[in-house]
Amino acid sequence: MLIGLFVFQVLDFVTGIMASLGAGHKLSSTIATGGIKRKVMMWVYVLMGHLCVTLSPQPLGFDVAAAIAGLWICVEAISICENGAKLGLPPPKPLQWAIVKFQGIYEASSGQVIGVAQMVAQPPSGITPPVETPNATKVGE
Repeated sequence: MLIGLFVFQVLDFVTGIMASLGAGHKLSSTIATGGIKRKVMMWVYVLMGHLCVTLSPQPLGFDVAAAIAGLWICVEAISICENGAKLGLPPPKPLQWAIVKFQGIYEASSGQVIGVAQMVAQPPSGITPPVETPNATKVGE
């Protein structure tokens, strides 16, 4: 999970630079520094989750640090998709649907809003989940 978080952070940083340059903006050390500070804070939260598990007198029943890292990976994935959309390549519809579903879960649990509207090529109401065809033949039948 931790390696995944690091990889997603690097990809988000690189795609953010590409999106900024693609939009005709100059690179700003102030904006980049703010982004790096936020990414460092993500690691602080993961560390806090690890400490909760390590210092807890009773077993918590799950890995808090991995859960926090998983949440931040999803947030980074959304940001990468937004950067891709700014470069003219929005994510495929099934991925857009998954992100919109995650956005609803995240907003409900935290009260925060993620800017997915900028990412999707059409409004979220136009996004439908992938559906299996009822008459499709499965492999091996």
